[in-house]
Amino acid sequence: MPQLNISHTLERLSGTLILIVDQKHARIIGIIDGKMVEQDIITPSIEWNDRAGNFRSSGGGGISEEKYTLDEHKKRFFKEVVSKAEEFYRNNKLSSTVLMCTSQDVSIIEGLFTAEIKQNLNLIEGNYIETNQNEILKKIEDQKI
Repeated sequence: MPQLNISHTLERLSGTLILIVDQKHARIIGIIDGKMVEQDIITPSIEWNDRAGNFRSSGGGGISEEKYTLDEHKKRFFKEVVSKAEEFYRNNKLSSTVLMCTSQDVSIIEGLFTAEIKQNLNLIEGNYIETNQNEILKKIEDQKI
């Protein structure tokens, strides 16, 4: 198997936003001027408590009085993530996006993007939240994006 030429891949993908999402984390990575620039990992401002079916405040405030479904929780988190990703996209004048998420979350996340980003959106299904940057680049290369 041929070795990944990282500098060539970074140059080819310059101007790309890579958004990696699962239910509890999100990573926003921009490829800008041949370098990968990663934002801090985003976690939900409200955590899902699987056992009780409630949200638990990440600030230690206890369980919320309101009950939500897991889908509502994910949609709220994904909306926050997409908003931050689009801000990063605009601020850095990026031109394409790679979304890496599980197949069950694709339609929710994709539906939150603006038309501008949807036009140049590429999808890689799977959970890559803990994947290192070189492996992310290799996966994108393997997909011929």
